[in-house]
Amino acid sequence: MKKYLLMSLLVLCAANAMFGCTAMTGVPQGSVLVGVYNGAFNGDYNEGSIEVKLYQSPAGGYRFDGHLEQNGNFVNIEGEMKAGELQGQILLPFEGVISGKLSADGESLSGTYKFNVPPYDHGTWQARKQ
Repeated sequence: MKKYLLMSLLVLCAANAMFGCTAMTGVPQGSVLVGVYNGAFNGDYNEGSIEVKLYQSPAGGYRFDGHLEQNGNFVNIEGEMKAGELQGQILLPFEGVISGKLSADGESLSGTYKFNVPPYDHGTWQARKQ
């Protein structure tokens, strides 16, 4: 199991160096940042911090981007929010899905994530508005 985690982290470092944040295209130009949420994620194999930035687009919808971070390695996320429900994707190298919900007071987010590539980690996350 540790072998898979170490190999995964090496792949993550290489992909992060190659793609960086340029792979993220989900937030339309002219969007307004309405909140930055920081917290933690915890899964079967991985745990670390999460940052989610929520934007209101010029067309009126909401988009988000951010990342999961473990030991200095980052995995980018992006998606949209409708009626307080977040649906998005985890980008290279750990492709997957992320979902969540905005609290009624707008002060916190929480949800789940799932990687679609080995080690197929899945778990929960929560974050508070900064």
